[in-house]
Amino acid sequence: MNFDNRHRFAIDPTELTGRRALVTGGTHGVGAAIVSRLVAAGARVATTARSEGPHSDAFDLFVRADVGTSDGTHEVARAVLERYGGLDMLVHISIEVTIDREQRRS
Repeated sequence: MNFDNRHRFAIDPTELTGRRALVTGGTHGVGAAIVSRLVAAGARVATTARSEGPHSDAFDLFVRADVGTSDGTHEVARAVLERYGGLDMLVHISIEVTIDREQRRS
């Protein structure tokens, strides 16, 4: 097949219809872009963040939790299972960058 840029990034609005996705860290930047793409393709999308999320129709479920902790991970799993009964996709992009004092000095 010969794909040019016009077709490579086209969104089929039914491509992911009925699929259930969880995007960690999906309220800003790359995470928000991934959420938008999944929603545009018909997926039901849950997302997480450590701080209060934006009020948006872009995602179906928001869970305020720190997925870097056991308690946060369990809270997200409980909420997603309660709402969706399972998942078809998981996009884990939530990261934390820690710079210690020695690194800041250099």
